Amino acid sequence: HTHEFDEMLIVTGGTALHQYAGKTIPIKRGDVFLIPEGQRHGYAMPTGCRMENINLLFDFSALGIDWGDLAELDGFKKMFAPILEAKEKGGVAPFPPPIRLSPGVLALVSSLINSLESELANEAEGYRFFAKSYFSKVIGILSQVADHVPFEDKTEADELSELVAHLEENLGEKITAKDMALFAGTSESHLR
Repeated sequence: HTHEFDEMLIVTGGTALHQYAGKTIPIKRGDVFLIPEGQRHGYAMPTGCRMENINLLFDFSALGIDWGDLAELDGFKKMFAPILEAKEKGGVAPFPPPIRLSPGVLALVSSLINSLESELANEAEGYRFFAKSYFSKVIGILSQVADHVPFEDKTEADELSELVAHLEENLGEKITAKDMALFAGTSESHLR
């Protein structure tokens, strides 16, 4: 599916498969993906998988935020600048590289997003200011850590090792060859 807005997916628990940019990859707690407006993506849930996540839906260019010196950070340039530049040109941005947050940073970002959601739900006086402040802080933290916590490029051995761990965790479940192939990001015939 595609969206008419930008989306930030933050995986807070569990595992699933994210399908984007012509590939299918396993995702887990701490993974952060930016999905630019107009980009096709989706999720698959092999048997035994579940995912808990936060989705932030926004129009990055319509926020009216002056990013100041944050825009000079390499992490901002990698993750967010391509989205803003594509919007200025009327195009579709490519998928920025995903990142994996440490448990501590994930807890901090989740807390900020909970505060943002509370402001939007309560609509107390000044709520737009506070919501933008929390959102800006999330963008700032992700920009700071993006260069230091790259998403792990997994080898085939890594993916198969995760598959074995998944099978061990779900011994009582009926898991098909198709489910295993989806989880490992490969074909059924490759597993045989």
